[in-house]
Amino acid sequence: MIQCFMDEKYEDHFENGLPKLLSASKTEPEFGVHHPRVMHSHSDFIEFYFVRNGSGVYIVDGKRYPIKKGDIVVCNCGVLHDEDATNSEEISSYSCAIGRLKLKGLPDNCAIPADSSPIIPTNELYDSFHSLLNMMHTLLASDVKGVEETCHYLAAAFVALFVQTWNANRQHTAGGIKTGSELLAARIKQFIDTRYDEPITLQMIADALGASPYYLSHVFKDMTGYSPMQYATRRRIGEAQSLLIYTSMPVTYIAARVGYSNQSHFNSLFSKYVGMSPTQFRKEYAKKR
Repeated sequence: MIQCFMDEKYEDHFENGLPKLLSASKTEPEFGVHHPRVMHSHSDFIEFYFVRNGSGVYIVDGKRYPIKKGDIVVCNCGVLHDEDATNSEEISSYSCAIGRLKLKGLPDNCAIPADSSPIIPTNELYDSFHSLLNMMHTLLASDVKGVEETCHYLAAAFVALFVQTWNANRQHTAGGIKTGSELLAARIKQFIDTRYDEPITLQMIADALGASPYYLSHVFKDMTGYSPMQYATRRRIGEAQSLLIYTSMPVTYIAARVGYSNQSHFNSLFSKYVGMSPTQFRKEYAKKR
């Protein structure tokens, strides 16, 4: 027998009680076609995305990051994030949404400072993170009643282990002084983020920011991998996905809400980016909730 003892002196990272697990999901390449969650954010919870296998690209707050097996992507509350399905190499993943998270020194539902890299490698703790997420997902997917309390404790354990891992990886902070191109790209992103549900054109952005349309497109694509208009479309489709999942608004209303007066055009674009119609997408997610 090998007996291990707890150190009685440890720091509690949580304020105002334990966090609350809202959902856990799992993706596998062999499950069939993956229908990506396009650019979106969450106003009242944080999302953690764990790469079980494979590699790819994940976009957080407009910046592209390579991801690989063992990486955790942190999507703080209010931060836009996006899967780049075109650069995915057989990715399988777990993700979990956690609310009521209050860590010392950080805003509500945030696990890292705003200037930190959102990609955290788990290294030798891969198996531990994998086990916690697997238990959360397995319990929620089962027909066993009364597993919610256990899942909340598992979520708290996950966050506590994450904080320990992040503290060991502090050198992965973004830091540094932004270049002129980065500042311009950030201004373009802000312009679109605040007006994506309105009729906007590249010329409108250029006029507002005092730069040529060609230069704007070049700078923005270098940073995000998308042209400004592609970014605006992904922003709209991602918001539409959130409304389809979390509200009962009619599809026609959602289309108008995200900036499309033509229902047919909205349906066509949604199917192009997601791989199914808005109605099918809502039914699919209704099964999972």
